[in-house]
Amino acid sequence: MLTIDYELLGIGDGERLLDVGCGEGRHSWEACKQGDCVVCA
Repeated sequence: MLTIDYELLGIGDGERLLDVGCGEGRHSWEACKQGDCVVCA
């Protein structure tokens, strides 16, 4: 279940999303589906 509106993040072309391990990665999976680069730490 996605708990935020992904579009509100405003991730632009060429930008990265950093997932710092604060959950199950739901938002990172959505970013992958959207074609955005995801960096997991």
